[in-house]
Amino acid sequence: MGEYLLISDAAKQVKVESHVLRYWEEELHLPIKRNELGHRYYTKEDVERFKEIKSMKERGLQLKAIKMILKDGRLDVLPEEREKEPVEARKEPAEVRTPHMAIEIVDKPVDKEMPIQPQERICTVPEKEGLQSESREEKAKRLQWILQQLIREAVRENNQDLCRELKESMVKELDYQFRSREEREEERDRRLEQRSEEYYQKMDELLRKKTRGQLRKQQKEERRTKVEKESTEIADKENTGREIKAEKKKRHFIF
Repeated sequence: MGEYLLISDAAKQVKVESHVLRYWEEELHLPIKRNELGHRYYTKEDVERFKEIKSMKERGLQLKAIKMILKDGRLDVLPEEREKEPVEARKEPAEVRTPHMAIEIVDKPVDKEMPIQPQERICTVPEKEGLQSESREEKAKRLQWILQQLIREAVRENNQDLCRELKESMVKELDYQFRSREEREEERDRRLEQRSEEYYQKMDELLRKKTRGQLRKQQKEERRTKVEKESTEIADKENTGREIKAEKKKRHFIF
């Protein structure tokens, strides 16, 4: 059984806080094992994986981008490279493809009954160097793939931002046009109402003037008629008096 580390020891080796490891585990869905008590324990492979994640974080990559290159929570070759690999290479044991497993072979305790020959140690070192060079190439390709994905995502987000800004600009422009139209219609209605009020006021004033003029004329006519009537009555009375006097004189002359 390999060496297992608690979260505090693993955090010291990665040179981060313990809560950072827990956060990365939750965000990246890393397959961290737990013991019977439910406590996390980490292998050397887990520590190396966290170191790789920390290195990519220091280069400015976000967890969302790092998650795009993880396969089942493990740092693996890109999907495009997996398709290009021959079937024989996929069937090879994991010890040949992963440098971490090669390191574990060297670090395993040596059995006293079966001592490791010097030739075997010599063969393991070149294999480790070759795997490390492959790991560098994979890292370079992985970084290139990440950058491409980030560029695509940035372009997509930029297009979304442009569409959103255009939509907001159109909404604002339409709102401004509608408000301007409503204000113009309200101003027109207000002017029409004001003109109507002025017109009705003038008509009312004219009607009142005309009514007052007619009343004055009617009053004058009534006064003139009254004066004429009184004058006629006076004249009639005078004529009647003269006639009576003349009649009396006539009778007196006869007698």
